[in-house]
Amino acid sequence: QADASMFSITSPTSFAGFLINGVGVTNDSGVQQTFVADAPGRDQGDISFAGPATAGNATYVNNGPSVGGSFGGGTSFFNTSTAASATFVADGGHANDAAGGGILFFDSSTAGSASFTIDGGTVSGSTGGHLEFVHTSTADHATITANGGTNGGGGGTIFFLDGSLGGRAKITLSGN
Repeated sequence: QADASMFSITSPTSFAGFLINGVGVTNDSGVQQTFVADAPGRDQGDISFAGPATAGNATYVNNGPSVGGSFGGGTSFFNTSTAASATFVADGGHANDAAGGGILFFDSSTAGSASFTIDGGTVSGSTGGHLEFVHTSTADHATITANGGTNGGGGGTIFFLDGSLGGRAKITLSGN
């Protein structure tokens, strides 16, 4: 809807998630919309795209946990889904033994021309956020920045596994 207000959709509880299939996310409002995969207390919320779904031009935040032994929020792409021109943040962990948020591409999904910021952990023993490309997925024309951790936390990480490709992505590594 062209005159829609700004909104934020957040996963409500640990391990809660939602699946976006079919067309995907369409935003005709001209106002930035936000989806949050949170880590309330322990463990992750999740946003998954499947089939030909697109993430559109929204913002997706994958929060890092503040409780040790927990996992951050995650966003996953399956089949031929695409990150399109969206903006993504994978936050690092905020407690000892806390794993940062993650963004994962499987099958032949693509990062499109999206922007990704993968932040480091903020305390000793925490890990940073992570961005992973698996199977035959591709980073395509994405802009990717992985930042170092602070206060002894691990840095943000980027993985290319199996037959995945970097495409023509612009990748910046900053910090540790």
